[in-house]
This record gives sequence, structure tokens and C-alpha cells, in this order.
Amino acid sequence: MTKQTNKQTKKDHISRCNDTIRKLGDYQKDLSDDIKQNYLNPNTIFLKGIAKDYKTYSDRLNNCRLDLDSEKSKLNKCSDPYKRDKINENIHNYQKKFDEYSYVTKRLMEPLVDTYEIAEKEKSDISSFCKVLRNYHQKCLDELNALDREVNYQSVPIFQVSTYPKPEDLFNEYRISSLSSLHSRNSTPPQLPARPAPQIPQCRALYDFDAQQPTDLAFKRGDIITIIKSEGNWWKGTLDGRTGDFPSNYVQKI
Repeated sequence: MTKQTNKQTKKDHISRCNDTIRKLGDYQKDLSDDIKQNYLNPNTIFLKGIAKDYKTYSDRLNNCRLDLDSEKSKLNKCSDPYKRDKINENIHNYQKKFDEYSYVTKRLMEPLVDTYEIAEKEKSDISSFCKVLRNYHQKCLDELNALDREVNYQSVPIFQVSTYPKPEDLFNEYRISSLSSLHSRNSTPPQLPARPAPQIPQCRALYDFDAQQPTDLAFKRGDIITIIKSEGNWWKGTLDGRTGDFPSNYVQKI
């Protein structure tokens, strides 16, 4: 890989990282908007609306009670028949308002003290909220996994087996063998030096791995995988004629 290619690869990786960070920021903003619009605002409006109305009619009820008590006190002190009739009329009107405000206040209080209704609403909201959080973190994880795969795949060269004999090495081997035979014709012909068999890297699966993407290589614990690329967090290998990527922490080299 040339120096110019390395620079371009690094530039591409930085650009890809920036794009991933931007997407994660968008996901976070979407999550914040979703929480505010679907959970915080409705619950705030629900509670503030009831609390505001309850306070309004509760104040009116208290004022009406004070007026009613005041008129009853006047009635007890008054001996004038004409004034007593007027006071009785006022008491009747205040009592009517008091009963109305008392009814409205009691009904407005019911949603606030109905623990079952509130508990069911909270249960539904929490369940929905957990799904929103799970979707948010899953999208973030998918983006980071995609970035990890792309960066590791592009920055690490694919492993190539380079242990095949070269023609020039075979010629040198033959010449050395021929020279040795001239000095020891009566001896046993020298044997060609044994060449080590090509070492193809392999690894053993420590755990089961189920493919999450079409490019993944699924395997079971104990499977022997032939390694094609063995650097980074995700390796590439073959198993039973299948080729794909798999996490390096699921296997052990042998």
C-alpha cells in the first residue's frame, strides 16, 4: 500500500467517522424531540390542566364558604324580620354556589387521587418509553458496528499465504545439491532439505456466533475456522465453504 493510498485511506476514515458522529447526533436529537413531544409535554399538560382548574374552583369554594358563614352569623344576630328574609335569601344563593363548587372540585380531584388510573398510565408510558430508548441505542450500535467493520476492513491488508516455493529458490537448491554430490559420490545421496508445509492460520470458536449481517460468518462453539484476515476487532475467515466476518473475541488462534 503506497504512502498516497495511506493518506487517502486515512482521509476516508476521518470522513466516515465524522458522518457517523453526525448521524449519532441526529439520533440523539430525534430521541430528545420524541421524549418531549410524546411524554413530557402531554403529562405536563395533563397535570397542569387539572391542577390549575382544581385550584381555581377550590379558591372559589373557600370564598363561598366564608361568605356563607358570614351570612349565617348575621342571621343569628339579626332580629329584624325584613333583614332576616334578605339574609336567608343570600344564604340560599351562597349555599347553591357552594354545592356547585364543591361538586366540581371533588370531580376535578378524582384523577389526581385515582392511583390505579395514574399507575396504568405510567405503566403504559414507561413501556413505550423503553421501546423508544431501545430503538435509539440499537440505531447507534448499528452505525458504530458499520463504522468498525468498514474502517478495519479497509485499513488492514487481507492475509495472503506466501510460503509457496519460488523458482529461483528451487534452482539454488538444485545447485547446492549437485555440488554436494560431487564431493561425496560414494556416500548416500543427500536428501533435499525438507521445506515446512505452508502454515495456514486457523482459530477455534470459543462461543456460538449468529450472523447479524449478510456478510457475517456464523459458527458454533468448537468450530475450526480458517483465517483470511486476522487483525482488528472483526476478522475474516472461511468455514465449510462459507466466507465472512466474525468478532475476534469469539475465537482463539491455534
